[in-house]
Amino acid sequence: MSTNPQASGLPGVNMATAAFGKATLPTLGSRVDLAHHIHIVDNCLLECGLATLDTEGKVCIKPQSKYVAMSRILTSLSTVKEVAASAQRAATRFDYDWVSVKRLLTRQYCKKETLKAEYSSQLTKLRLISESDDPEPFIEKATECFALCQRAFDDDRSERRAFIRALCNRLPHDCVLSILRSVQSALLAKGLSDGDTEWETSIAFDDFDLAAREEADAPPVTAITFCSALRSSCGLAREARLLTSSPQVKTDAIKAIREAGDHPQRRPKFSEKFPFVVYVSGSLVDDRDKFPKYIATVKPTDSLRTKNKRGKPYALLGFATEEAGSSALADLQADRGLGLVVRQFQTDPPKNGSGPRQ
Repeated sequence: MSTNPQASGLPGVNMATAAFGKATLPTLGSRVDLAHHIHIVDNCLLECGLATLDTEGKVCIKPQSKYVAMSRILTSLSTVKEVAASAQRAATRFDYDWVSVKRLLTRQYCKKETLKAEYSSQLTKLRLISESDDPEPFIEKATECFALCQRAFDDDRSERRAFIRALCNRLPHDCVLSILRSVQSALLAKGLSDGDTEWETSIAFDDFDLAAREEADAPPVTAITFCSALRSSCGLAREARLLTSSPQVKTDAIKAIREAGDHPQRRPKFSEKFPFVVYVSGSLVDDRDKFPKYIATVKPTDSLRTKNKRGKPYALLGFATEEAGSSALADLQADRGLGLVVRQFQTDPPKNGSGPRQ
């Protein structure tokens, strides 16, 4: 008699196993989505007839199908290496028993405490250095944090409010002020005031959050979301910076020539705002994702990224005190592995006419 577990199964079960073996399960996108992924896998197993519910309501794969089914489950977890490694170890230890593997993964990754710790960790890493920077990398990370918040706190209203306030704490002051004004205007358009509702919960986080809300849970303001207000604020800041840094056109050409000869060219307002400014150039400056994270380590008060006359990218980092600027300059100059040129920004124009415009 054959010892192959497949050989002892019913023809219908074996056909279902073969079909399931050729099918592709949805892949795990993030470890914080593991609980939902397990729910999907369980229902796929039940729908294919490869699993049944025991007396406790647990999904148990039929003995004739457990190896093929478990192999497919492991493949669906392979996109998240940390989870995949734990699942493979558990499968080996428990001889591909899905109930045991699932129990171990749930204990390791699906506890509320684990999700809350991950949420707090990711939230502290968020930072938008300047309101004129591209907000998309920040929004992408904030969206991941929002999903974590919902998983960890079951979309609790007070935690949603705390999340929005925490995001504001990671943004420049002028950016937050612009968002608040946008929300206030939207509330007034609805006939509401600041005292009628908490502004943090009066808008959805993003368009997906707005669309996912049930009608009874819809926010008072639907014309804007937190993310759309942030994008608008950053876009206006970039436009304003371009306008204020552009040279003024003189209608009187003779007067312009005379003034240019009598007075040194005025440097941009950015360098006037800080007692100490650091100049940074190199290929990393052009990386919109990595460079903001890198300079965040020296905590500038503000930053400006632009290009010189030859089209080479450079950045100016403004510091509130000379002590802070000198310390940051020393730290950046000590890091020689990135090939950056770092020096104190000189407010007087170079005599040879080279270097960035001032």
